[in-house]
Amino acid sequence: MLSLVQRSQIGNIKRIGKSFLVGCIALSCLQTSTANAQARLETFTIQKSAIQNTLNQALANTSIRVDNLGARNGGSFLQQDSYVSVRVRQNTEIIRRFDVPEQSFTINNAGGRHLRFYVSSFNSSAIRTSLAPTRGGDIIFQLNFESDGAEVQGRCVTRRGVIRRRWEECRLDLNRNAQINNATLRVWAPLTVRNGRLSYGDPKANFQADVSLDNRLCNLARRSCKTISDKVKSDIANGLVSSVKNAMIAARPQIQRALLRTNRNFSRAGFRVVRLTDQGASYRVTISY
Repeated sequence: MLSLVQRSQIGNIKRIGKSFLVGCIALSCLQTSTANAQARLETFTIQKSAIQNTLNQALANTSIRVDNLGARNGGSFLQQDSYVSVRVRQNTEIIRRFDVPEQSFTINNAGGRHLRFYVSSFNSSAIRTSLAPTRGGDIIFQLNFESDGAEVQGRCVTRRGVIRRRWEECRLDLNRNAQINNATLRVWAPLTVRNGRLSYGDPKANFQADVSLDNRLCNLARRSCKTISDKVKSDIANGLVSSVKNAMIAARPQIQRALLRTNRNFSRAGFRVVRLTDQGASYRVTISY
């Protein structure tokens, strides 16, 4: 038979256990309530046209310059000044510079004359963003280029003198310049979710253009006009494509912030995009907050 003291101790233990159980239940409810509060979801639709307009405004100051023609230094006029510039609204300008090599052809072995080609003041004129109104369509950034004047400049140089053999420009009574027409740089990437925000994947790009050369000049260089034209285009594209992709990746955080303007739900504190569904002309977006 238990003593009075023992019965009192057992009663205390039961009371403590009951209090502990009630506390655990309350804490569990609190955690569940907090979890439910954190898991609030909101689903809404954003038209692709709204995203397109936002990107056009954000990237309006994007520009490209291709130029490798400078003053003569010995037998070369090569001076690199080519770059891609991306400025999203009033944010810091992102610049990626690249080199374009000169093309050189020996046109007179005995006289040592050399014909060299350069690109001069070849600038982008505008950027336009588009989103295909079909499922799975990428964001397409398209830059067109000016076609005023002769963007390809030919220079003829030769060595004169018996001893010093100094470089001089040679006399060549022939149009050595060429135009670049229908030039377009296309950059594309899928719209995606990155770190809880609307963003885009790693971009791809290509450059297309028509280069018109005088057939007599091509004959003098002992190359077909297509060979020279293709080389001019590839020399521009090699540096340009990699630089614009690099610049667009660097600008991605700024563009993500610009895309917040496409819907008022993106102003909710602590929101994260948890689902993005392409519906053709629009996107269905789900956020948690």
